[in-house]
Amino acid sequence: MKLIMIRHGQTQINRNHMVQGRSNFPLTDQGIKEAINSGDILKKNVKHVDVFISSPSMRALQTSQIISGKYNHPNFVITDEHFYERDFGPYDGRLIEDVFPIKVELPGYETDSEIQNRVHTGVMNLYKKYKGKTVVIGCHSHTIKSILSVIEPDLFTYRTLLVNGAIVELKVDDEGIKYVQMIYNN
Repeated sequence: MKLIMIRHGQTQINRNHMVQGRSNFPLTDQGIKEAINSGDILKKNVKHVDVFISSPSMRALQTSQIISGKYNHPNFVITDEHFYERDFGPYDGRLIEDVFPIKVELPGYETDSEIQNRVHTGVMNLYKKYKGKTVVIGCHSHTIKSILSVIEPDLFTYRTLLVNGAIVELKVDDEGIKYVQMIYNN
């Protein structure tokens, strides 16, 4: 299965440099432009998509719907809770610069292993259902990094910058998940 993971476009929380986990905000005008741009870039690089999946978050779903429209699938996006952003618990809505120097995981904060297991399970479920197909997931920074930091730890960590609209290509087969390329991260 060819798997494309796309980070959602900008929200007001992103613009304000705040942690945005499970809080639900729509795309800004800039975020809509980023989603359109990512859709154009994806269309140039991937000619056919079989299915569009999205995190249930408004920002990811909006991004997915915009991009799926480039493939004439504007209202055919399946939501899947495996691809939600990390649950930052009490850190959600706080300034990034105040949160990430903190090394303590408070109750309600989803650990690295928890998000990695959740997202990996979701990807493997998709593989069982869509083997041999091209699948695009509209999701979030930590959702994508939860896969990349495991399969390519020398290239990616949770501190690696993925811009709004970043596009990552992966390959999923019986042997697992493999990194193919970063299609867009400017």
